[in-house]
Amino acid sequence: MQTADTDIDIENRTQTRLRHSNWMRDALAVDCRSRATNATRWVSMLQELQMHNRPPSMLASLYCWFLRFMAAICIVSALVYWSQLLGITGDNQWRFDTVVPKWRIVSTVLAVILPAAGLGLWLTQAWGILLWIIAVGIEIAVFGVWSNQYLARPTLVTVHGVSLGVFVVIAILLFFQKRKEDAARR
Repeated sequence: MQTADTDIDIENRTQTRLRHSNWMRDALAVDCRSRATNATRWVSMLQELQMHNRPPSMLASLYCWFLRFMAAICIVSALVYWSQLLGITGDNQWRFDTVVPKWRIVSTVLAVILPAAGLGLWLTQAWGILLWIIAVGIEIAVFGVWSNQYLARPTLVTVHGVSLGVFVVIAILLFFQKRKEDAARR
C-alpha cells in the first residue's frame, strides 16, 4: 500500500512539473513574440521622432555646454581634493591623516560628491545638477560663511555665486522658451 501511494504521488508530481514546464515554455514564447513586437514599435516611434525632430535651440545648446563646462571643473576639483587627501600634492600638510577632523569631513565629502556631480552634469542629468548645487553650497558655506573657522577663499565663493547665477538665468530662460513652444503647439 505504501509503495502504491508513493508511486501515485511521484507520478502526480511529475505530471505537475511537466505541465508547469510546458506553461513556462509557452509563456516565454509569447513573451519573446511580444518583446519583438514592442521593439519594432519602439523603432518606428524613434524613426517618427527623428523625422519631426528639430535641432535644439541655441539656448538649449548653451545650457548643455554650460553643464559640461561645470562638469569638467567638478572633475578637476575632485582630482585636487583626492590628491590632497592622498598626500600626492604639496608638502603633505593636507593629507587625510594629518588634517584636523573638520577638514577631513569637508574634504572627504567633496572628494566623493564632486566626481559624481561631474558625471551627472556631463550627462545633463537632474541628479548631477543636484549634487553640483550641494557641492557648491558646501564650498560656499565652508569658504564663505564659516571662513573664520576654515579658510577664506573669496574668489572661489564669487565664482560659485556667478556660476549658480548663470545656471539659474539659463534655466529660467529655458523654462519660458518651453512654455512658449507648448503654447504655440496648442
